[in-house]
Amino acid sequence: MKKEKGSALIIVLVISLIILSLTAYTIKLSKEIVWQSKSFLDKIQAKLDVKSALEITKYTIAVSSFKENYVENKSFQKFLPQEIYLTGKPIKMKSTTIRLYDTSSKINVFNLSRNYVKKLYSNIKTEKNLADIAYDSYLDWKDEDKLKHINGAEDYYYKIEKGYNYTPRNSQAIQDKEELKNIRGFMKNYAKIKDKLTFAYRGGLLNINTATVESLSILFNISLDKAKQIIKIRDRKGSLNFSDIQNITGNKADLAFDMHSTFPSRVVIIKINSKIGEAKEKLEAVIDFNPTENYPYTVIKYIE
Repeated sequence: MKKEKGSALIIVLVISLIILSLTAYTIKLSKEIVWQSKSFLDKIQAKLDVKSALEITKYTIAVSSFKENYVENKSFQKFLPQEIYLTGKPIKMKSTTIRLYDTSSKINVFNLSRNYVKKLYSNIKTEKNLADIAYDSYLDWKDEDKLKHINGAEDYYYKIEKGYNYTPRNSQAIQDKEELKNIRGFMKNYAKIKDKLTFAYRGGLLNINTATVESLSILFNISLDKAKQIIKIRDRKGSLNFSDIQNITGNKADLAFDMHSTFPSRVVIIKINSKIGEAKEKLEAVIDFNPTENYPYTVIKYIE
């Protein structure tokens, strides 16, 4: 009888242990399902937030006024601040951060000039006439004929001399700054200059009121420290004109009047990030806010 009671007790304990284990597993599984469900919902919400922020930004800029280095908010929906800066100043919207950049804050590869290329290469140790080789090859890449510029490159260079499986585009429509990597003179040095470049179908002149430190340094042949000083004064004053640049840099500066302006191109890079819980989403768009007959803006590039 005692043995039977002992056996029954052991069975009860084993069953209880099994039930406890199953309960613990069920609770753990439920927590994982809840966590996964929350993570999934957070990811969906973060994605919706970045897309919603982009639509708000597009509408706001389209109905607002461009100033020297910001957009004056004219929208009746005040989701964004009164002054929307085009220099990367963060704008917070709940879980979302928006940054806007004027494409004329950097050198635009769509419309390079020989002077820009020479200035880009002036701080890089390269062979003597590489800037001329790069620029002439850039012209050959864009023009429609097969005639080589003096220092340029056409089909023979790419296919026969180098054995590449491509030839020049022979079209004005360069698609992206990364395309420079394929052009003679830019290939080996692209990594050194890419952060100083941008791409937009419009513009060409650097805007001194949104230009980066590196762009100002290249443009005016001044040190990075002097360029940082210009930006500090720009931040204090709000905007700069050509006289300000002359006063700041002194007579030794190359003012390069044909290479810069004081107004944005109206082509804007919009970068949006959202973080909800562990979920992160980002989005980047390049939008031309020069209105056409049918549209208030044109989306040039869209990356999720």
